[in-house]
Amino acid sequence: TFGEHLASPRRAIFSPGGAEFATVDDQATVRVYTVPGQAGQPWRGVGPQKGERFPIVSGDGRWIVAQGALWSVKEARRVRSVDADCVDVGRPVFLPDGHRWASPCGKVIRVHDVRPGRETVVLAQEDGTTSERLYQTFLSRDGGRLAARAMRSVVVWSTDSKVVLGRLRMQAAGVTQVAFDSTGGRLVVGGDDGQLRLWTLGAGAPVLLGPYADPLQRSNVPLFVSFVDGGHAVLAVLRGGAVVKWAGASGAEGHLVARVPQTDGYQREISPDGRHLVIFSGRQGAVIPLDGSGEPTRLYGDPKSLALFGGRFTPDGAGIVAKDGRRLWYWDWRRDQQGVPLSGHAAEVAGYVFSPDGRRLFSAGVDGEVRSWVTPSVNALRRYLRTTARHCLTAQERTIHLAESRAAAVEGVRACRERLGLYALEP
Repeated sequence: TFGEHLASPRRAIFSPGGAEFATVDDQATVRVYTVPGQAGQPWRGVGPQKGERFPIVSGDGRWIVAQGALWSVKEARRVRSVDADCVDVGRPVFLPDGHRWASPCGKVIRVHDVRPGRETVVLAQEDGTTSERLYQTFLSRDGGRLAARAMRSVVVWSTDSKVVLGRLRMQAAGVTQVAFDSTGGRLVVGGDDGQLRLWTLGAGAPVLLGPYADPLQRSNVPLFVSFVDGGHAVLAVLRGGAVVKWAGASGAEGHLVARVPQTDGYQREISPDGRHLVIFSGRQGAVIPLDGSGEPTRLYGDPKSLALFGGRFTPDGAGIVAKDGRRLWYWDWRRDQQGVPLSGHAAEVAGYVFSPDGRRLFSAGVDGEVRSWVTPSVNALRRYLRTTARHCLTAQERTIHLAESRAAAVEGVRACRERLGLYALEP
């Protein structure tokens, strides 16, 4: 295992002879490593990362799957390891009953149960000659159907009968993203050829949308897809930075909703009310209104920090949480564009998830630690700013963010500066 980078490694390349490889991280640091195994010793690389970018939580909020283990929320402890024998672990999802979760393992889906003594169920692709490795799972809103994404195909199972309901094979394109509509009967599948495919289960060939003809001639590969407007339209975020919406009919032309910086690493989510999309790229994010009204709201973290990843709305849509390195960040995005850091992890944060009631936030570190937080709120921000700030807010900022009166804000500024040794500054 190679782990000397202080920032997240972004790229790696081997030397022509294969005896060395070089990596570069977010802070432009390059490191060169000697590859073990060149003298005949077996080497299988770093191996699978058992914890995916985001942990998952059961619908009743009692269980978490993170870092290759099942965790009990009530007992705040690790219950057992899962998929330890699986070489290729994909991104899992909990089923609606709260007891079972589905996890890609190589070319099959394993359905585990939190209850002791329950047997693990295996969902096969029913086509051993052309089966591909499965990378990620997707669940319909009612939980009745489970889809899995492979390199060039999508497979859908019934979660009740465990039978395959359909398989979409991409002949000359790779699958980039998948999403169910609200009924679970249709899927939109993004391909690296720039086209979106509207696939109705049991109805034959999919309907093609796009590719979008970007006037800036940037990449039109979809990195995010979703049904919006009650299932009557499809939204996609393209690699070139275009956010595009289609009416959902064959041959319909997509129209541009917004533009964001082009990158390979978009982290995005639609708000619970379906009206906004949050995207993080680099050290900032943007909240984009999907109806085209108004400009995107920019979100800022620490300008000297690592890139921000994994933007997610709080369950009520009022806040947004993302991560950078060992910290989580919170934005009350309708009131403030500057985020507040939440520190505590000793190692890099792998991912996080909210409890179903929205009151708790669970985060998992790459060192296997899982932390439970009270979901950030205005009161939490007040306590944080009052006790941990190393600079003083202005009186106007205190009235806005701490809801203090003008007199209390002025006195708060004076006390803060005196405490930190800051003098001769105007409030």
